[in-house]
Amino acid sequence: PAVPPATPSSPEPRRNIVLGLLFGLAGGTAVILARRSTDTRVHTSADLSPVSSVPVLATVPDDPIAARATLAFEASPHGVFAESIRRLRTNLVFVDATTTTHSFVLTSPMPGEGKTTTIVNLARALAETGARTLVVDADLRNPSVAKALGIEGGVGLTTLLVGRASLRDAIQPWGETSLDVLPAGEIPPNPTELLGSARMAQLVTRLSADYDFVLLDSPPLVPVVDAVLLQRLTGALVLVVAAERTQRKELTAALHALHTVGAEPSGFVLNFVPPDGVAYRYGYPYGRSRSARSQGGRARRRVGAGA
Repeated sequence: PAVPPATPSSPEPRRNIVLGLLFGLAGGTAVILARRSTDTRVHTSADLSPVSSVPVLATVPDDPIAARATLAFEASPHGVFAESIRRLRTNLVFVDATTTTHSFVLTSPMPGEGKTTTIVNLARALAETGARTLVVDADLRNPSVAKALGIEGGVGLTTLLVGRASLRDAIQPWGETSLDVLPAGEIPPNPTELLGSARMAQLVTRLSADYDFVLLDSPPLVPVVDAVLLQRLTGALVLVVAAERTQRKELTAALHALHTVGAEPSGFVLNFVPPDGVAYRYGYPYGRSRSARSQGGRARRRVGAGA
């Protein structure tokens, strides 16, 4: 004879929980795979390896101090941001030992990826070692070095190239440091022609002889060809890539623009890296080390008074 069951036949909580977990896991995995297949941004240094074999010279964190102060190297000299810039400085010294040109172009695939902030902080870090350093704002389309450093930029590179000023008039010292700045000057109607002129080539050669390091801020690679022209003058180019912002197709297009003329970057700087993506931390303040001082041991004469 039939007897009433001791437990209900439905629902079965244990079975339903197991099925829910399995379906949730499968659904979550599908969402992650879909996002990865549609997300074409550069996230980590590993995303740079498939497109180029050149090294990553530094990973620069997305630091709130850098967001508030362009010259974060001075605002927080012992923070993680400043130490990442020092790492970039050290690696750039090794690159300079192979190129021996003492001049570098810093650019990015697209606007808004932090190239100007990187170049002014790198220049300040180089000057910290005593090396005579010059920042040249060669972005004649959207100059921003003078604004970033809070200096007058009406007289500068373009004024020199058209012969209306001397080096002594155009170059401005930065405080009591060994850092000098050459602003862009007035925005010209023909920036590409000016940067590709013989007078520009002569100027870069002279500045490279007068300074330990010359850093040129240039327009992005994808929209215009200016950075390619400058790379041919300096022989070394550092490509700033923004984590979580730069699209892989934009990075590929930037590298293609260089490969077209038989050039490649000397290294990458991965910028705006989330704090948890920076693999190093510093728990104590760093002073100016003996090795850092030795990097700036070379000294060249200042630009002549009759320049």
